Amino acid sequence: MIKVRQIQFFLSVIQYKSFVKAANSLNVSQPGVSKAIRELEETLQVKLIKRHLNGIEITEYGKILENYSHLILKDISNAEKEIKSLKEGIIGDINIGVAFSPRIYLVPKATINLQKKFPNINLNIYAGSRSDLILRLLEGKIDLFVSAIVPEDFPSTEKVKSIPLYKDTQFLVTRAKHPLQLKKMLV
Repeated sequence: MIKVRQIQFFLSVIQYKSFVKAANSLNVSQPGVSKAIRELEETLQVKLIKRHLNGIEITEYGKILENYSHLILKDISNAEKEIKSLKEGIIGDINIGVAFSPRIYLVPKATINLQKKFPNINLNIYAGSRSDLILRLLEGKIDLFVSAIVPEDFPSTEKVKSIPLYKDTQFLVTRAKHPLQLKKMLV
């Protein structure tokens, strides 16, 4: 099997047209570079580089490998970047739930801000009742939801955690002379 390190050594030898210069640029020994190239040639069962007194010559097989080597290293670099981005939460899919409530207005503004900051995140928004969203969350169908919550909603608090977004005060609004205005407490 071809190893990434062999590809890096191979490309460096081609770039510098010398095993010694390639070794110096890679900060390794020249015999280490020679061994890596020899193992690469054994793996592929072809000669990739011909040595001459005044430098090296890349074979037809070497030219093919050179073309693919650049693509391979680029793909590896892209994979590393994408994995890092996914790990850091700057790309990927986020499934958000929002309950049918006055809080629904919070989500559009937050999603616009999130998309501006992280344009590679794909947002999927689901609207539903609080009980539907709890079920979706516990089943792993959504990552989070925005809603008022009642402690009785969750049989076990070990399965979920909540973060308050803001303090909320609810009022009952009536006409000024409505009979409910005479009450001190409604509950």
